[in-house]
Amino acid sequence: MKIRLDKKELRKSLLNLIAVAVIIFVYYYITKGMFLLADSMFMSGLLFFCIALWRIVRILGFFESTIYSFKKMFKKTDVEFYEYTQDHPYTEHFVELLILSIAFIVMSMIFSKIL
Repeated sequence: MKIRLDKKELRKSLLNLIAVAVIIFVYYYITKGMFLLADSMFMSGLLFFCIALWRIVRILGFFESTIYSFKKMFKKTDVEFYEYTQDHPYTEHFVELLILSIAFIVMSMIFSKIL
């Protein structure tokens, strides 16, 4: 598997991380009346880190049999398992999201020491 960074996906992931961090930051400010930048960055980074790990596991094919079984059970597919895996490859990007989420977690740790 060749891993290459996609600038469009990197930009999209960065905007999503920032948007979630801002929402969490505003939530903390409204509910607790405190500026908790490090906490909001950490929670955003952790959420997207879990999503990136989910994508890695999905790309490795660990959920193929489960997804195929549910589709077969509900009569959504008539093909055999091998044909299904060949016809439906999972192609979501994960590297950009993994790098950015780790960067957010590390930056939150740095900010927690500084602030």
